[in-house]
Amino acid sequence: MPVVPALSIFSAPGKDRDGNPVTDIFPTVRSPTHYEKKGYLFWAVEEAHFYNTFESSVAFQIFGKPLPQKRGFLRRANYVVSSKPAQNELASVIENLFLVKMGGSLPTWFHGDVCVSVNVKYIYPDPRNEHIRPNSAKYADIDNLQKFVLDALQKSCLLGNDRSVTKSTHEKIIAKPQVPLTLDFLNTGGYCIRIKKK
Repeated sequence: MPVVPALSIFSAPGKDRDGNPVTDIFPTVRSPTHYEKKGYLFWAVEEAHFYNTFESSVAFQIFGKPLPQKRGFLRRANYVVSSKPAQNELASVIENLFLVKMGGSLPTWFHGDVCVSVNVKYIYPDPRNEHIRPNSAKYADIDNLQKFVLDALQKSCLLGNDRSVTKSTHEKIIAKPQVPLTLDFLNTGGYCIRIKKK
């Protein structure tokens, strides 16, 4: 049984985890779990919650287990940020979703001299263990989750610059059948993101 009634699914172009070219990145009739099995880190479903209000706020869902920003490291005198490939994939998924939803163009409402608030809910898949809580050591620190998402939003060109974010609220949640907000994310995890002009 699919997690959501998915008819159209969008994901980032490129290669899967095994290095094979990915071709089924545009609308299909496959379930979201298919994309997880194919090696995608993130994907978006057209029928999932998405809205924009008078060019002042947007809200949308992205599927895939939330990832933290990892510390960079030196390799042969080059500074390597190990989160970059995953971050680029998340940015590409966001960009693809907005290109489809906005008729082929990306909004520029959050560019320039504006103050922006960002609200993100990081939803982890149901661990099937009632004793695991969001502060468990198995889940990433919220400041690293926050950095990962804000940088991806900037790379997707949805945010002109993450310095324009003057208010940011973040929450880690574990998906549970009894929590309506998390029903779509029981098996996959994901993000609920809202961006608003202040």
